[in-house]
Amino acid sequence: MGIRDSVALALLLVLMACGRGEEASPVGGSLTLEQAEARVKELVEETATAVLPGHPRTPEPDNDQRTPCMDAVGGFTDERTVRWGVEIDLEGETDERDVIDRTRSYWESQGYQVNTNSVEADPPSLFLVFDGYSFEMLVNADLGKAFLGGNTPCIRPES
Repeated sequence: MGIRDSVALALLLVLMACGRGEEASPVGGSLTLEQAEARVKELVEETATAVLPGHPRTPEPDNDQRTPCMDAVGGFTDERTVRWGVEIDLEGETDERDVIDRTRSYWESQGYQVNTNSVEADPPSLFLVFDGYSFEMLVNADLGKAFLGGNTPCIRPES
């Protein structure tokens, strides 16, 4: 299984565990898929800039795809989630755990509680889930890359 497959599988497990994202709507209105996607992009970019400033980033090829959400028994719903991620060139960064620790520190400094930490895994990874959003940072110094991405909550697209 390749690194992208590992990230996709881990994210799928997180999405299945995090529920449907009913809490994601702002007070007094409903959240559109476009608004949620903008928030994912914003947090990915903010995290990449804070944790690995100046390191080149390349958007993942499968960004902006609207993927059907699954219900509790594995069937597809009419709700969608959108993924946004970047591949970050580590340029000499060789301490994978340091990058994970910096990511954890940044997310916690923003008021988020990191949900899953696989620092001992090879490669190490970190997961954050809140209000139906899910994010991951996976670092592979052997490839010289970090993979940072997130998914929106499950939201019914506007007709």
